[in-house]
Amino acid sequence: MSLSNTKNESVDIPPPSTGIRGAPLEATLLSVASLLTLVGNLGTLAAFWINRSLRQKPSNLFLVSLSAADFLVGLVVLPLRALETALGYWPLGEEVCMIQTFFANIGVTVAIYIITAISIDRFLLVSKDYSRYLAIVSQKTVKGTIFFLWCSVILNSLLEMVLWATDALPPPIPVNFDFVCLPPVKLNQAFLMAIFICGFFIPLSIMAVCSLGFMLHLRKRLKGNIHSAGEFSPGDSEASGSSRRTAWTTVSSSVTRSTVVTTHGLASLESRAPAVDGATTAFGVEDSVPGFLFGRSLLEHHCLESRWYRNFCRIGLS
Repeated sequence: MSLSNTKNESVDIPPPSTGIRGAPLEATLLSVASLLTLVGNLGTLAAFWINRSLRQKPSNLFLVSLSAADFLVGLVVLPLRALETALGYWPLGEEVCMIQTFFANIGVTVAIYIITAISIDRFLLVSKDYSRYLAIVSQKTVKGTIFFLWCSVILNSLLEMVLWATDALPPPIPVNFDFVCLPPVKLNQAFLMAIFICGFFIPLSIMAVCSLGFMLHLRKRLKGNIHSAGEFSPGDSEASGSSRRTAWTTVSSSVTRSTVVTTHGLASLESRAPAVDGATTAFGVEDSVPGFLFGRSLLEHHCLESRWYRNFCRIGLS
């Protein structure tokens, strides 16, 4: 076969959609996810709109902003992705692809930044005194943070659209928008690296540090090493040699031990086991050792409940 004959031969090139199969199951799941996202976040926004008390706590505004970002994704991004998944290709052209990419950038990036802000808020809550926390996380601060995050993300998304429309960052390969929705700007390695660092790596690092700090401070609080209202360190009790009210001791300040014991005819128990600092537990005297306190209080409780045990209690509690 000659070269000219080879060049004159016609070759049938199938259209892009030929032989492409959609994924109806995945498309159905995306549609359900879109519906649930819309309903759930719309309910959250309605609850904040109706219930005034929810709006009074500044940190709850982060949840409102997060719900708004997720609602935007469920309204625009997920339905178009479900259509693309069902057909197996992108049928809507470049303009709709730009619209989808614009709202996807806003919704996803704002959600990531808001979650980062929530992580910082949780860290400040356990690491600062509550009065200091309220001074930092005020209505003005939270609203300013949310406004700054949304504005910065919208401006960055607009910048990407401008670079896309002007071909300022040409892709290494041409993109057929009758077949696939692939932002050509994101095919540029430098731009893609900047998006990765600003939109993923830095927020993830902040969330990891804040989560670690939250766990460490919470652990210290549970151990009693950080003082706050109603909390104390067990080491202070050992150093001072006096009994302290703890999370393990339920103190009833309204009823004294002498009143409880005398009422049940056990005045001799009061003389044999004097109370400490005039405080009582739910069953009796407060003690410096929680384990011994529990056993002694339980025994005294049975003494007060049953007259049959009174003679035994006079011996057991002495």
